[in-house]
Amino acid sequence: MNEADIIAPIPISPTSLVIKARRFIVDFARHPGFYRDLIFFMASTATVSGSGFIYWKLVTLLYAPSVVGSAGVALSTAAFLSGIANLGLSTGIVRFTPQADPQRKAMLSTFSQLVSIVLALVFSIGFLLGRSIWAPDFLKVPFAAGYAMSFLALTIISASSNIQESVLQAERQSPAMFAKSLFLSLTRLIALLVLPVAGGVASLIGSTLYPLALLTILLFWIIPRYFRLANAHLRFDLPAIRGMFTYSLGNQVFNLLWSLPSFVFPLIIFNGLGSASNAYFGVAWLFVNLMLIIPNAISLTLLIDASHDEANLAKRIGSSLNTNLALLTPILVVLWIGAPYILGIFGTVYAANGVDVLRLFVLATVPGAVNSVYLTSKQVTKQIAILNRVTFVLVGLCVGLGAVLERSAGLVGIGWGWLTGQTVMACILIIPLRFGSFKLSNLINRLRR
Repeated sequence: MNEADIIAPIPISPTSLVIKARRFIVDFARHPGFYRDLIFFMASTATVSGSGFIYWKLVTLLYAPSVVGSAGVALSTAAFLSGIANLGLSTGIVRFTPQADPQRKAMLSTFSQLVSIVLALVFSIGFLLGRSIWAPDFLKVPFAAGYAMSFLALTIISASSNIQESVLQAERQSPAMFAKSLFLSLTRLIALLVLPVAGGVASLIGSTLYPLALLTILLFWIIPRYFRLANAHLRFDLPAIRGMFTYSLGNQVFNLLWSLPSFVFPLIIFNGLGSASNAYFGVAWLFVNLMLIIPNAISLTLLIDASHDEANLAKRIGSSLNTNLALLTPILVVLWIGAPYILGIFGTVYAANGVDVLRLFVLATVPGAVNSVYLTSKQVTKQIAILNRVTFVLVGLCVGLGAVLERSAGLVGIGWGWLTGQTVMACILIIPLRFGSFKLSNLINRLRR
């Protein structure tokens, strides 16, 4: 063989590799897909969580505890009331608008905005008028009138922003969702540093209110034009509204049930074990919420993806289960081994009293992810009655077992109740997830294949 017949390898320069990598990343970000959306949703949540930690650390350094407490009540109450005012319409938009024409999208989005804004206004005014009953100290701060107006504005704008966010999700604009989270995170930190500390509560609330208001106004202009809704002839279709509204109310019941343990467990622990045990629980539960970033993002991605192509639901359920397992397992191992050291950051007393319950909570995230995928599948298929019945049983089982075991095993009993309830339900629900029905004949036929 002559030397001329030998084909020399084509050299690959680092520059060409960078260009190819950049092209791959750009193409990946441009084209909607299950894993693209999942990555951006997790990045959005991580951005909000990370910036939130920095934000509140700066807040504690800049402001007196009394100011932080007063502003914190307004921020948390506004978030709660805006969530109630949503009535589950965010989920309704994600499920009902992906395959709708521009006219129906505009109609359903506008209806959701109107309902959320009106209810947020009613709820926030009702809260202020009834403050002598449930929050007598709410307005005992300087500039009480400005405090009240900031609270009203924050509640209304938060409700409107929630609907805008659901529109972006329904249109599979996960990069825009990440950009929104990044913008709010950065501008909130900038506002916190720029607004005068002498402004007290007004400045602290304003650091959240002003960036959110600015972005909400911009999105009111951008969304209709980008998604070609601005020229849609707006006419309210009552049957379509009724269908989405009924579905949304059912999802609101689900949301309330799903969040119940976060409110009930602290009450059980405080009354049965005392405030110190409640503190140990709170730190352990913080890490549970961090781990839930993964299954929550996967469930949201599953809902969005299947809403665009419901025929693809079975395949996406399998992808969701596998992705949950792949992402949660290494984190589970790290938290299990490192639990004493991680909790030790908060103090030796937290490490001594919280390691066992943290490990049980961490283990429960795997069966909990299975349950989350099942419940999301029922949101996709619009089986709201089944969704709420299963959620009621799941939450009742976890909370009930936790309350019973807490009496004999203490704080660890809460962990065992949570793990047992999640595991029992996951063992039951994995069957319809994998085989499509509880019917034994269907299960046997699938196994024969």
